[in-house]
Amino acid sequence: RFAGGSWINGSGTSFTLPDGTYSAGDAQVRQIVGGFPGVPATNGIPWTIDSVSPLTPVITNVADDVTPMTASIPSSGTTNDTSPTFTGTAEAGTTLRIAVNGGTPTTLVVPADGTWTYMPILTDGTYVFSFVSVDVAENESLAVTFALTVDTITPATPAITSVSDDVSPVTGSIPNGGATNDTTPSFSGTAEAGTTLRIAINDGTPTTLTVPVGGEWTYMPTLADGTYVFSFVSVDAAGNESAATFNLTVDTVAPATPVITSVIDDASLVTGSLGTGSYTNDPLPTFNGTAEAGTILRISLNGASWADITVPSDGIWAYTFTVLPDGPYDFSFIAVDAAGNQSVTATFGLTIDTVPPVMPLITSVTDNVSPVTGSLLTGGTTNDTTPTFTGTAEPGTTLRIAVNGGAPTTMTVPASGIWTYSPGSRSAPILSPLCRLTPQATRALRPHSASQSTPSHPSRP
Repeated sequence: RFAGGSWINGSGTSFTLPDGTYSAGDAQVRQIVGGFPGVPATNGIPWTIDSVSPLTPVITNVADDVTPMTASIPSSGTTNDTSPTFTGTAEAGTTLRIAVNGGTPTTLVVPADGTWTYMPILTDGTYVFSFVSVDVAENESLAVTFALTVDTITPATPAITSVSDDVSPVTGSIPNGGATNDTTPSFSGTAEAGTTLRIAINDGTPTTLTVPVGGEWTYMPTLADGTYVFSFVSVDAAGNESAATFNLTVDTVAPATPVITSVIDDASLVTGSLGTGSYTNDPLPTFNGTAEAGTILRISLNGASWADITVPSDGIWAYTFTVLPDGPYDFSFIAVDAAGNQSVTATFGLTIDTVPPVMPLITSVTDNVSPVTGSLLTGGTTNDTTPTFTGTAEPGTTLRIAVNGGAPTTMTVPASGIWTYSPGSRSAPILSPLCRLTPQATRALRPHSASQSTPSHPSRP
């Protein structure tokens, strides 16, 4: 019977007491033999009977407090925190048994408010935590588990294997710190498979991509003209980071058109500056000009690449050609900047002619004044102050006729190659006694410049 109540018949050697608290002497047991009850036995101390399991503990949070990525860790998650903080709730007064990977449990008593905190010390590895509440009656709750992986090893540094410029006129690989006129350059590289690649431009909000199984990634930003610093950060599941950077300038503006300020003829007989379309007897003309500082000046000759020179910081350039054979030439100059942008082409035309024209011939000199008229010979005497000279010379050349070494009279030899000259005509002086006439043929290289021939006179008899 219980607490002085009625006796309850039982059988066998055991009986069941309901859950509850019993004072000393509250529970009595007696045996009846032959109809006579024996002396009751009783509990000498208070009893509490509890057969109810405590509530299952709850894990409310597992915190990662180690940078660069701090946050709650999900079950089966990864962390670089070797001492993550577990917090949760359980039945007040119970003992919380915490086993790691099935090992000997750590215990803690749940305080009166039912909240608990646990902070293990771990090394890199994978762990399964089991949390069981045990009350004073040794009843156990259902177990709650939590799995996590500790990883403090940084992933491999991402590698930028190529940055490609696909925009003409200059295409190909862009070096770190280089320039391009491609506003959508293509980045390719490698990183640890499964990591998250965070790509930030000039410290802006990053773009993220997951590195595939092969570890190879590609990225193509859209950019405006400007200078950029790209940061590539590989982040693993635990928040460990490794980083690489790449610098790039985008420039889509073509440089200014080069200016040819002068082209110099240094070869006698006449030297000085040449104009486009001129003739010269200088096979090594010197070009001077201006262009955008730091650009490459590409020089072409008759459509074929000839030479590249770098424009100095003051923007003034000069270039002297090696010996060029006689002939017409079209010179072109293009400025190309570091991004591959090309200027408008500057051109200059020039004909090089170092061969003297055919020597002029004086075929006849005619005296037209009586009493004696007719042909005159060199060294002869005439009473005609305006004798008529006739001769041949190379068509198109300029015939310079000087009398006694004075200022020459000039005429252009016609297409027939036959010329005539009479002193007193064409603003020529009238001859005085003892005159010596010297004709010279000059090709029209440029005004007053020449390869000159030596005159030929009719022979004296």
